[in-house]
Amino acid sequence: MTDEKTLAACGVTIDNNTLPFPVLNVVNSAGNAKISLYGGHVLSFAPAGERPVLWMSSKSVFEVGKPIRGGVPVCWPWFGPAAQDGLPGHGFARISMWNLTGVRKLAGDAVQVVLSLDESACDAAFCNIKFRLELLVTVGRVLELELRAFNTGTAVETYQAALHTYFSVSEAEKISIHGLDNVPYTDKAPEFAGERRVQFGDLDIDREIDRVFCPSSGSVAVSDPEFRRTIRVEKCGSHSTVVWNPWINKSRAMADFGDNEYHRMLCVECANVFDDVREVAPGGMTVMTQKISVEKWD
Repeated sequence: MTDEKTLAACGVTIDNNTLPFPVLNVVNSAGNAKISLYGGHVLSFAPAGERPVLWMSSKSVFEVGKPIRGGVPVCWPWFGPAAQDGLPGHGFARISMWNLTGVRKLAGDAVQVVLSLDESACDAAFCNIKFRLELLVTVGRVLELELRAFNTGTAVETYQAALHTYFSVSEAEKISIHGLDNVPYTDKAPEFAGERRVQFGDLDIDREIDRVFCPSSGSVAVSDPEFRRTIRVEKCGSHSTVVWNPWINKSRAMADFGDNEYHRMLCVECANVFDDVREVAPGGMTVMTQKISVEKWD
């Protein structure tokens, strides 16, 4: 772990008391964030002087062995239900304890935190591959996450991944999502049962939305008239985008999600899923980057 002097020089402190696992508090003149070592999970982020950008459920369970509902979970090496019974949904990275391997200052007073994970820190019942993950989290006016997956084994491996970002919005019914016009998607909402469709125009939230857009490599913007801001999600190394809001019935069915919290959140996820899965040769790597910025309205 990085020494205390380096942490202090970068404006990073470690909270070992609030939750059952260590949380990094990153504060600088440009922005602030909280990052959990459990799950390699960004819990919160805001540019300096601005309202929170990420959403966290009031019902989230902060317990080792269970996923955190909100912030930015790291889904890896699979997305959604596992192919085998008994394996955790969205992979094991988000329920494993990561290591802090580096902290450094960047231009503009931003700070970069580097976390890592390999098979030695994972539950052997879930993990039968050799790998190393690195998550680079840069905190400033912009939040940037770079997920690097290295194949350290002797066989070709197939990885799926998503930075499952939960955004805080004023009211889901009043926002508009731009950047997906004319993009095909798979609709995973129950009434559509995996149908392939094409998005026309901006996407509005007026029902359960669970869509995987692919191919989708451009930026996505979330315009919020009440908060008078636009959240912009830019990415690299990803050709699939997931948009999710559970709406009424699914919210009520999830124990770690408040019955009416769907009004205040939206997931826009940088992903490598469906037709965008990555095959990585022994000794190879794949990289996915997501950059989140906020544009205030005059």
